[in-house]
Amino acid sequence: LTLTGPDPYVSRRWLRLAPDQYTKIRLRMKLPECAPTAQFFFTIAEEMGFADDKYIPFAVVPDGHWHEYEIPVGEHPKWKGHAVRGIRLDPTAAGVVPGTKVEIDWIVGE
Repeated sequence: LTLTGPDPYVSRRWLRLAPDQYTKIRLRMKLPECAPTAQFFFTIAEEMGFADDKYIPFAVVPDGHWHEYEIPVGEHPKWKGHAVRGIRLDPTAAGVVPGTKVEIDWIVGE
Protein backbone atom coordinates (compact mmCIF):
# COMPACT_ATOMS: atom_id res chain seq x y z
CA LEU A 1 0.00 0.00 0.00
CA THR A 2 1.13 3.54 -0.65
CA LEU A 3 -0.35 5.78 2.03
CA THR A 4 -1.85 9.02 0.77
CA GLY A 5 -3.11 10.80 3.89
CA PRO A 6 -2.77 11.20 7.66
CA ASP A 7 -5.37 8.49 8.56
CA PRO A 8 -4.58 5.52 6.29
CA TYR A 9 -6.76 2.43 6.15
CA VAL A 10 -7.80 -0.52 4.05
CA SER A 11 -11.29 -1.97 4.39
CA ARG A 12 -13.53 -4.80 3.27
CA ARG A 13 -17.30 -4.42 3.48
CA TRP A 14 -20.16 -6.80 2.68
CA LEU A 15 -18.74 -9.65 4.75
CA ARG A 16 -21.06 -12.34 6.06
CA LEU A 17 -19.30 -13.61 9.18
CA ALA A 18 -21.57 -15.56 11.50
CA PRO A 19 -21.63 -14.57 15.18
CA ASP A 20 -18.50 -15.86 16.92
CA GLN A 21 -17.19 -17.45 13.70
CA TYR A 22 -13.76 -16.02 14.53
CA THR A 23 -12.34 -15.05 17.91
CA LYS A 24 -9.08 -13.57 16.68
CA ILE A 25 -7.64 -11.94 13.59
CA ARG A 26 -4.04 -12.58 12.63
CA LEU A 27 -2.04 -10.54 10.16
CA ARG A 28 1.47 -10.23 8.83
CA MET A 29 2.62 -6.72 8.04
CA LYS A 30 5.75 -4.67 7.41
CA LEU A 31 5.73 -1.04 8.55
CA PRO A 32 8.32 1.70 8.12
CA GLU A 33 8.96 4.21 10.89
CA CYS A 34 5.59 5.49 12.12
CA ALA A 35 3.40 5.52 15.24
CA PRO A 36 3.68 2.20 17.14
CA THR A 37 -0.09 1.65 17.32
CA ALA A 38 -2.50 0.27 14.72
CA GLN A 39 -6.29 -0.06 14.85
CA PHE A 40 -8.69 -2.80 13.73
CA PHE A 41 -12.27 -1.60 13.16
CA PHE A 42 -15.34 -3.67 12.32
CA THR A 43 -19.03 -3.26 11.56
CA ILE A 44 -21.89 -5.48 12.66
CA ALA A 45 -25.28 -6.18 11.09
CA GLU A 46 -27.03 -3.84 13.55
CA GLU A 47 -24.48 -1.01 13.12
CA MET A 48 -23.06 -0.84 9.60
CA GLY A 49 -20.74 2.14 10.13
CA PHE A 50 -17.15 2.04 11.33
CA ALA A 51 -17.06 3.87 14.67
CA ASP A 52 -14.99 4.43 17.79
CA ASP A 53 -17.04 1.91 19.78
CA LYS A 54 -16.12 -0.90 17.37
CA TYR A 55 -12.34 -1.02 17.16
CA ILE A 56 -9.35 -2.58 18.87
CA PRO A 57 -6.01 -0.78 19.10
CA PHE A 58 -2.89 -2.94 19.02
CA ALA A 59 0.85 -2.38 19.23
CA VAL A 60 2.95 -2.66 16.08
CA VAL A 61 6.69 -2.70 15.45
CA PRO A 62 7.50 -0.02 12.83
CA ASP A 63 11.03 -1.14 11.95
CA GLY A 64 10.71 -2.08 8.26
CA HIS A 65 10.65 -5.83 8.95
CA TRP A 66 7.87 -8.42 8.78
CA HIS A 67 5.94 -9.05 11.99
CA GLU A 68 2.86 -11.09 12.83
CA TYR A 69 0.10 -9.62 14.97
CA GLU A 70 -2.86 -11.20 16.72
CA ILE A 71 -5.99 -9.18 17.52
CA PRO A 72 -8.37 -10.74 20.10
CA VAL A 73 -11.60 -9.60 18.42
CA GLY A 74 -13.70 -12.19 20.27
CA GLU A 75 -13.14 -10.30 23.52
CA HIS A 76 -14.78 -7.10 22.22
CA PRO A 77 -18.43 -6.84 23.39
CA LYS A 78 -19.61 -5.48 20.03
CA TRP A 79 -17.96 -8.40 18.15
CA LYS A 80 -18.98 -11.18 20.50
CA GLY A 81 -22.36 -12.63 19.53
CA HIS A 82 -22.82 -10.35 16.49
CA ALA A 83 -22.72 -10.96 12.74
CA VAL A 84 -19.73 -9.04 11.38
CA ARG A 85 -20.29 -7.23 8.08
CA GLY A 86 -17.09 -5.23 7.54
CA ILE A 87 -13.49 -4.89 8.67
CA ARG A 88 -11.02 -2.05 8.43
CA LEU A 89 -7.32 -1.99 9.25
CA ASP A 90 -5.57 1.28 10.06
CA PRO A 91 -1.93 0.11 9.84
CA THR A 92 -0.81 3.07 11.92
CA ALA A 93 -2.80 5.41 14.12
CA ALA A 94 -0.94 8.63 13.28
CA GLY A 95 2.18 10.34 12.04
CA VAL A 96 2.24 9.11 8.46
CA VAL A 97 4.01 10.94 5.68
CA PRO A 98 2.12 10.68 2.36
CA GLY A 99 3.95 8.26 0.05
CA THR A 100 4.92 5.93 2.91
CA LYS A 101 4.82 2.26 1.90
CA VAL A 102 3.16 -0.43 4.05
CA GLU A 103 3.14 -4.11 3.12
CA ILE A 104 0.45 -6.56 4.22
CA ASP A 105 1.15 -10.22 3.46
CA TRP A 106 -2.09 -11.69 4.82
CA ILE A 107 -5.05 -11.18 7.14
CA VAL A 108 -6.89 -14.28 8.43
CA GLY A 109 -9.63 -15.02 10.90
CA GLU A 110 -9.28 -17.87 13.38
